[in-house]
Amino acid sequence: MLFVRVSKIDGWITVLFATSIIPFFAGGGFGVLIGIRQYKLTKSNEQLAKQINDRKLTEETLRESEAQKRAILDAAIDTIRLVDKDMRVIWANKANTKELKKGLQELVGNTCYNTLLGRETPCPGCPTKKALASGGIERAVIEQTDIKGWSIPGNKERDP
Repeated sequence: MLFVRVSKIDGWITVLFATSIIPFFAGGGFGVLIGIRQYKLTKSNEQLAKQINDRKLTEETLRESEAQKRAILDAAIDTIRLVDKDMRVIWANKANTKELKKGLQELVGNTCYNTLLGRETPCPGCPTKKALASGGIERAVIEQTDIKGWSIPGNKERDP
């Protein structure tokens, strides 16, 4: 609730809003102050609306980019997956889920060596470990008795 009390003393008008006392000269200063405040609020609202709109456009562009990436990589017949420095699967295409007969949710967040090969430790000669150490592109053929040999490239993603 807003309480207003106006009094005039020696040519000054004092306006009391709740607990704030704001003095104004009797020559129309109150209207000017309100106009300035309204202008500043309007400008702030316009800037905020622009920032919100820019963010929505950025988010939409990102969604479209993600959808394009997913469509391109899911169309590939090769298994493609992205793992982090701890060798946990961040992303995998449909060829992975088909070949391993596992859902994407079973792959993401788990280590590649455990999810793909049932191992507790990285594969001997793991190209991902080599790529993390060398910073370059590494390749290896990983042989397992229950699956065909895989040619697995490893590549450390460089920081921009």
